[in-house]
Amino acid sequence: MRGTARRPRRLTTPARRRECDRALRRALRVSRALRQVRRPPGRRLRRGTVVWADVPFADTDGWKLRPALVTGRTGETVRLHPISSALSRLGREGYLELDDLDAAGLDRPCGVNLLREVEVPFTDVVDIAGELSGGDGIRFEVHAALLAVMARPSTRV
Repeated sequence: MRGTARRPRRLTTPARRRECDRALRRALRVSRALRQVRRPPGRRLRRGTVVWADVPFADTDGWKLRPALVTGRTGETVRLHPISSALSRLGREGYLELDDLDAAGLDRPCGVNLLREVEVPFTDVVDIAGELSGGDGIRFEVHAALLAVMARPSTRV
């Protein structure tokens, strides 16, 4: 038997090869999906930053991807004021209309809802749109301070 040529042993069967091909295709799909997942913007989330985030509805369950203004961040939680482009809300009390849309990264007239602040997980922030300009930032701080004073209970007797 020493001089006889042996036929090479078949390492895999056709069924095993198909199974391996399916596993490889599945791994490639998962890899492509993971590459498209973006990391949250992290340290750039500071007061006055306009972001796109999953903002929960005020009156029902669910959420909507919308622009929002960052007012603070604590650990894994970000505080936001939703931004609306509904023309019926602009000019109402409690809405601050933004003048410099380019700096904020927005393309239509929008207003910040000063009366509603929501807290969302850090991972619900999808992208950064821009920053409030100097004028819009000052107006926001003044309005926010006035609302904070009005919301405090009176201590007069």
